[in-house]
Amino acid sequence: MFTCIRKHRAISSLVAIAIISTVLIGCHTYNRMKIDPAVAPGLVRFYVLDEAFPMDFAWRVEPTVLLQTRLEGNITRLSRLEAEKITTTKPNKIELTKNLQIVFLYVKNEFTQELARTNATTINLPFDMVVRSDLHEYNAGKSSSASYTAGLLTTGIPVAALVIAAAVACSCPNIYAENPDEIVFQGDIFPGATHPQTERNDWLPLTQLQPDKGLYRLQMVNEDPEIQYINQVELMVVDHPAGSIVLYDKYGRLHALAQPESPVAATDLEGRDALSDILQEDNIPFRGDINNTNARAEDGLILRFRKPSGVREAQLLIRANTSSWLATAHEMLQHDLGKYGPKVRQRFLEKDSAALQQWALEQNFLLSVWLETAPGKWEMADFFNLIGPKAPRHDVLQLDLSKISGDEVRVKLTSGFRFWEIDYVAMDFAFGPLVRTYKLPLATATDQDGRDIKELLRADDAQYYMQPKVGDKAALDFVAPVLPANVERSLLLHAKGHYRIQRPPVAGNPSRRFLRQFTKADAFPKYARERWNELTSRDTIWVAQQYR
Repeated sequence: MFTCIRKHRAISSLVAIAIISTVLIGCHTYNRMKIDPAVAPGLVRFYVLDEAFPMDFAWRVEPTVLLQTRLEGNITRLSRLEAEKITTTKPNKIELTKNLQIVFLYVKNEFTQELARTNATTINLPFDMVVRSDLHEYNAGKSSSASYTAGLLTTGIPVAALVIAAAVACSCPNIYAENPDEIVFQGDIFPGATHPQTERNDWLPLTQLQPDKGLYRLQMVNEDPEIQYINQVELMVVDHPAGSIVLYDKYGRLHALAQPESPVAATDLEGRDALSDILQEDNIPFRGDINNTNARAEDGLILRFRKPSGVREAQLLIRANTSSWLATAHEMLQHDLGKYGPKVRQRFLEKDSAALQQWALEQNFLLSVWLETAPGKWEMADFFNLIGPKAPRHDVLQLDLSKISGDEVRVKLTSGFRFWEIDYVAMDFAFGPLVRTYKLPLATATDQDGRDIKELLRADDAQYYMQPKVGDKAALDFVAPVLPANVERSLLLHAKGHYRIQRPPVAGNPSRRFLRQFTKADAFPKYARERWNELTSRDTIWVAQQYR
């Protein structure tokens, strides 16, 4: 699958950037570009830049170590003029007579601020700090470039080969908190809403947003090859007692959780203990079973909670995200569909929202929630919408326990083969505390060209603010109410919209038998498991290392 060539200095000589994206579930494209340091010294260049202020915080890197999870090397700080030059100026003619590759790694703000504060001359960069990578490849005057949002993940290094998989999580508009001293990624909005029929409301918790001179400031950025259609945005402010957790569910109902209780037991679907995976918010999630042999290619958890007497409803709290493997497998399917990919998309555009939701449930994309209402009898209670692979976030659902007798609640969470990563699960049986809510309209909203877009985002109507290109950005400001004494404040961005992923056509002519199988339930999870097993049975061990 990948070509091996001789080793050059301390870095393996072949670096293949694997870019992964999807169409139907909303994330990732597969392209391959080769970065070959063995061609000539100095013709592969690495730069580290701040995700928000690339001209002000930029370094050139001379790599010395490229391992499974990090890049190490010597660094030189660039001036603003130098940073502008390397990002906007083409190489000279002498360099263009040979292959030249330039890699820009856009890194989280907190990491670059530490480099700047300490005047560092060396770097140890964990790839989960990289939020976007740009590869510019020049060959005898012809150039190509691509921009990807991702954390770079290296794989196994079998002596002469190094593979970097850049998982490009393109989960719709990205939201950043613009705080007084830093800009912090908060998450993405309405992930999975890749068709007009699937446009939906979303309530994104803004866990790190701070007021700045009486304003809450946000940035909404298109960082991926998508056309984004944003219908409405507003800021929900909730003041509540300290220690409680405030969230909106997918129906727009507010939940204030005061006493979330952990399960007393948790197993996977095969009965193996999984309690330690979901007891704490530690970013060590339950991912499913790599040796899955389930007839439906289904993964999941069975959770047991103590149920207080007389309780007839509860709030189920999770911290989770959909996995990069789900997006990877879906892109593999898009490639295998070949020239039929556009036809498949057109068929989906002809379906209504209920049919698309039913299809997503049949293919086990969503995280389904089941209650055991009698011994061995499971009834589906609800499901969690897609969250996206960039970062975990909290979500909540209200469960009707009226059919549950006794002092125990058994809950089952299910999805397709390694489609979800579940970091934390709890249940709250108590009545929520009193809270005070504010719905803040936009004070100002401007795009990257300074155009006023407030009216386009003010209400749920037929007017949309569109972000058709990578790099399109909107600045959103809200007037911050005074925070009363002795309460905590939670902020959530209410947004509604959808997006369309742009992807190049793929060649190929799949068989009718291959196409026909995807009319059946569970076809995609089975396909994903087959592809996983194919990849991990060969020498391309990066998949197993990335998702194990």
